[in-house]
Amino acid sequence: DQTQTFKALNELSLLLREYPESDVRGVAEEAVTECRSKLAKKEYLAGRLYLNMKNFRSARVYFDSVIETYGDTPWAASALLLKGRSYAGQKRYEDARAAYQQVIDDFPGSEAGDKAAHEIRELEHVRPGGEDVESGK
Repeated sequence: DQTQTFKALNELSLLLREYPESDVRGVAEEAVTECRSKLAKKEYLAGRLYLNMKNFRSARVYFDSVIETYGDTPWAASALLLKGRSYAGQKRYEDARAAYQQVIDDFPGSEAGDKAAHEIRELEHVRPGGEDVESGK
């Protein structure tokens, strides 16, 4: 339950709005970043759970939440990578490729970007219908 995290985030945001020149501004901004990262992690882990259960659409709901709401956190790149894997799990390879490419474009030089590049190379071995190009299966 993230009720306390949301409450802290709201209070910190109010503090920053009401007292923008406060001596504690830096500490408050760090706390906001920490709260947002904690909330993003919770969404990411829920998405990963659904992905592991092969409930790909539900997984994407959580990954999209991380990407759209918490795109400034460290969890966004991994959420986008796993969004690509959720598409691949449904054999929606073009959507997967697009998600992987977005990871590379939006997070250059990141570990997630390197993994996305690998996933794209792996997709080169798959025909649009889901068959392996080399084995014909």
